[in-house]
Amino acid sequence: MEQIHEKLIQAKQPLLVADERLDGDSLGSSLAMADYLLQLGKPVKVFISEAVPEKYRILPHQNICFFDPAELAKLSPDLVVSFDCSDAQFIEDTVAKLSGPKPFVINIDHHSSNPKFGHLHFVDATAPATCEIIIRFFKENKISINKEMATCLFSGLIFDTTAFSNNATSALVLERASEMLMLGARGSEAIRLLLKNRSIPALRMWGIALERLFNHEEFQAVATAITRQDLETFGASEEDIDGLSNYLNWALAADTICVFRETKDNGVKASMRTRSGDVAAIARAHGGGGHTKAAGFTIKNSHLVCGPDGCWRIEEVLK
Repeated sequence: MEQIHEKLIQAKQPLLVADERLDGDSLGSSLAMADYLLQLGKPVKVFISEAVPEKYRILPHQNICFFDPAELAKLSPDLVVSFDCSDAQFIEDTVAKLSGPKPFVINIDHHSSNPKFGHLHFVDATAPATCEIIIRFFKENKISINKEMATCLFSGLIFDTTAFSNNATSALVLERASEMLMLGARGSEAIRLLLKNRSIPALRMWGIALERLFNHEEFQAVATAITRQDLETFGASEEDIDGLSNYLNWALAADTICVFRETKDNGVKASMRTRSGDVAAIARAHGGGGHTKAAGFTIKNSHLVCGPDGCWRIEEVLK
């Protein structure tokens, strides 16, 4: 952590990169670090994969975020720091788009599937969230955490623990969350925006997903599916699908759950949750990654076929 801090202090043009799958932990950890670098007078920017969803409007410094890959070619950072990202290829592709000499790359993450890429990495698979690692980083380097940083970090903690209800919840998480609240984090507002803002289209789409639940007794797993047509029919968004896996994991007695959904590029993405198994191993076997209890992968060149009786299957897309 001291080495990471030294590199941040030395950087003249730092670029922070949130995970390709933008969520409360990847965005919260990135923006908390951006706040610190802004205090140091650094011209920091944050690259994200998409426009910041409305539910994250509580987080500060969104004016320094950008998501157009073409803008990367205009930057020549001497330091790139990735947050909550276990996909080395995503970071390699991002760095390849930059101009100027190759930058020094720092990798900060808590996914067990992280291959520890970069010139310097801090990957702790036992951490409940990347935001918890950033809290440790600030504490170890005696950096004061202000209200804005505390809100960012609290948002990451509640997102990755589903408001302290999933397997990532521990005494440490509750202690860290308490510390952030005492430092001024907007806790109740963050929970409401991140986890309690389900729209009517989202709930209607969830209803279809519940009708398609299939119980695989041999594997003690329950699965369901969401198609692109479902999104169009109910006027729902990709963001509306987020949280369904966690909800099913909380609501069902099954040991393992899996939500399959069609992607925009002729693929089917699987999002898995388990109580006693290791879904990260399954995800890695299919080219994906994640945590032991929460992971995912994508089946390329495939689509979902769903019947009116609630039955569904995955089929290969014919070329």
